[in-house]
Amino acid sequence: MNDFYEDELKYIKEYTRDMCNKITYNTHHWDHIFRVTNMSRKLGLQLKANMLVVETSAVLHDIGRLNKDKSTCHAELSEEFARNFLISRDWDIKLIEPICYAIKSHRYNTQIIPLTLEGKILQDADKLDALGAIGIIRVVSHITENNLYSLEDPFCESRTPLKEFTLDHFYEKILKLKDSMHTEQARKIAIQRHNFLKNF
Repeated sequence: MNDFYEDELKYIKEYTRDMCNKITYNTHHWDHIFRVTNMSRKLGLQLKANMLVVETSAVLHDIGRLNKDKSTCHAELSEEFARNFLISRDWDIKLIEPICYAIKSHRYNTQIIPLTLEGKILQDADKLDALGAIGIIRVVSHITENNLYSLEDPFCESRTPLKEFTLDHFYEKILKLKDSMHTEQARKIAIQRHNFLKNF
């Protein structure tokens, strides 16, 4: 990584953190971005990925969530922001394209399987942050006005998960994440965090 991009990455991290600090705290705030970036970096180094693409896409992957327009997919908003932002900062288009692709394809709910190593790393790192102890805290604090669980069937043993119960989100999504990892390195971490979650 040359000096220009090293300085740029520092600037982008500061810029994103400052943007987060201007809005109300949520489960996709700077601490989430920070953890996903660190995990992406860890996986990227192990897999010999393009680290500039890995780290930049991780820092910007949820920046679209800061937009007030909630009707558009945040991954698409983040991709659009990243493209315009990096172009304005004179980044090479050969770097912008894989960064934007990783951002656009990172969202779990779209069921997109990224075609690039960097895209797989970002999606894996984002999903890993929803597992383990942090994952539990994030789910419980996400929608505080929900009922915590169903008194009749708290563990969804004879019903499908519902949006009105916080605990149901584990059965709807979180407990399925372990089997959706793309890289072997992420899979090993996911198993540990999945088991912690189940034991808890």
